[in-house]
Amino acid sequence: LALVLAFALALPASAMTGNSNEPAHYVSIGDSLAAGMIHDSSISKGFSGILAERLKEDELLASYNNDFGIPGATTTRILEALEKNIAPPLPTAKEDLNIESVIKRADVITISIGANDILSKVKFDPVTQKLEYDLLSVSATITETGKNVTQILQKIKALNPQADVFVMGLYNPFPTMVTEAFILNMMVDRVESEFKKAAEENDYYFVSVKEAMGKNSAEYLPNPANI
Repeated sequence: LALVLAFALALPASAMTGNSNEPAHYVSIGDSLAAGMIHDSSISKGFSGILAERLKEDELLASYNNDFGIPGATTTRILEALEKNIAPPLPTAKEDLNIESVIKRADVITISIGANDILSKVKFDPVTQKLEYDLLSVSATITETGKNVTQILQKIKALNPQADVFVMGLYNPFPTMVTEAFILNMMVDRVESEFKKAAEENDYYFVSVKEAMGKNSAEYLPNPANI
């Protein structure tokens, strides 16, 4: 909901297609959010599916592809897919589909990635309801994740310099943990800073999901066990 809200507040649907009023080929790349995973772990429309519907309603959608929305994906995995031009690992995808051909055809691309990189360094204990992490390790991972996103965007730019690319920020995945709020928000701010810098360096758009969440994070995350 918050990711859709971030777009809805900032852009009319036509702005996603460069205000050309021409139907766009829309591609969603990233992790479970790009795939459309919701609070019960099922795959639904997700933010990209809802955006695709909105474009279709305005007769601005030529095609929609989220074969490279992969639950559990990290920036390293998406970067590897780009470097090796590998086929998507989803059974619903066409056998001859590869990430280069998808990107070259796209007019609009959203990138929602990075959360799994950071969360791999953070452990949540359901018994004590506490987080365990090494701040130096998390900080180093955030820096590395920012570098990976920069490389991902550079490769997309090389494949398709005309595409409009929207880089999604992250959000605090544990909004009910008041005692950890400061450090968690600091982590998210660091990530958003890295992603915004990467986006601007490539003349792409950065979408602050944290800003869209505002004070409603707990409401937008109805299942604390599934962020």
